Amino acid sequence: MRIVILGIGGTFMAGLATMAQSAGHQVIGFDNPLYPPMSDLLQNANIPVLPLDDPEQLWASSPDLVLVGNVFSRGHPFIEALMNSQIPFTSAPQWLASTLLKDKTVLAVTGTHGKTTTSSMLAWCLEKAGLNPGFLIGGIPENFGYSARLTDSPYFVIEADEYDTAFFDKRPKFLHLFPKVLLVNPIEHDHVDIYPDLQSIERQFQLLLRNVPSEGALIANPKTPASQRLVANNQLLPVETIGPKGDWQYQSALKGWTASKNGTDLTTIDWSILGHHNKENALMVMAACEKCGLTPEEVKPGLESFKSVKRRYEVVAQKAGTVFVDDFAHHPSAIEVTVEGLRDFYPEKSVVAIVDLGTRSMQQGAYQLEQWVSALDKADKVFFHASRELNWSLSELIAKLPGECHVVSNDEQLLETLPSQLKGNEVVCMMSNTRFNQALRSLAKAVSAETVN
Repeated sequence: MRIVILGIGGTFMAGLATMAQSAGHQVIGFDNPLYPPMSDLLQNANIPVLPLDDPEQLWASSPDLVLVGNVFSRGHPFIEALMNSQIPFTSAPQWLASTLLKDKTVLAVTGTHGKTTTSSMLAWCLEKAGLNPGFLIGGIPENFGYSARLTDSPYFVIEADEYDTAFFDKRPKFLHLFPKVLLVNPIEHDHVDIYPDLQSIERQFQLLLRNVPSEGALIANPKTPASQRLVANNQLLPVETIGPKGDWQYQSALKGWTASKNGTDLTTIDWSILGHHNKENALMVMAACEKCGLTPEEVKPGLESFKSVKRRYEVVAQKAGTVFVDDFAHHPSAIEVTVEGLRDFYPEKSVVAIVDLGTRSMQQGAYQLEQWVSALDKADKVFFHASRELNWSLSELIAKLPGECHVVSNDEQLLETLPSQLKGNEVVCMMSNTRFNQALRSLAKAVSAETVN
């Protein structure tokens, strides 16, 4: 089959493209100019990507089917051309679920935070145990070096998010899935362009529970009230929880940490990954692997050799005592976890947080002032990158933070302001889900730091 993918440059769509190709389909993509790592991924797979210049190219590419990404809306020239044609089209999640995943045991990782790391960790542990899983992940797991693959294994790990499917299907993408094992990380309010309040998000997760068979499993981290309500209202599935009061817990050990279930110690993990939250992610993985027939000792090698994910606590450059870190955090809770992890790992260094206020939720004031204060009160300096007008008072937040604060509106201002303030004993962390690390690399170059990644 000849498949055309509109919006092929996203992590989900690019990964799906490589899977479709490995399944024997001929794949062509359309998108705006792409950048690494997705441009490299598609180029290495020899998947052509054409510009969104002329809708007539749709016919010229002779597709049997068009998969439409959720970045396209009615009124876009390619969408109008597609709608006026006889070319069959569907959404990527629908096609994935009905074709490539129809005979798979799907392990779906959901929640507001931790999806990419947890799904990457799960895929690697299954791989290390010899189960050869397929996977589709919204990032680049460093252990694999690519975001997706299709195998002959019955197991498939997917990062399943609640964002909408397509212009013609406003359901969350994860409602197309029918997972055997559902992992739910903490749930909070996000994506204000789609969900007006927390309750509207919770409703989608409640619907997702109906897609899991009664012989399946729900594994949840009930750290937030929304996650707690999901567990409390579940009447369909066997459930296991992780955390201080959960079925699965961890205790710090002399070197690493010890996992336990229902009060019984299972194994001790030699661990080097930053952040207490990643130990909780590891417990989620251990519980999910148990559903695949693996013992904690069989999961242990995967956890101990896990290398994290690109743009999660990723050290990109160093100079003497200054370390430059790239991180994907783009929600106050995630920013708080990232800052705390850096504070714990680099106790002798000053923490300089660069926060990109680039998401619509950030711009529209979806989060409470107290959430922002809690997220950033442990940072020694904060640089807010605000390239667009905010619907809330950033100055009110700055007045409540103990550290020194600056506001910049573009990369040039950041490069003019920050380098002169570095004394050689800082960890500088850029937190953004949209800007990747070009600005951070430019900053490191400006102070002649040595690139690491």
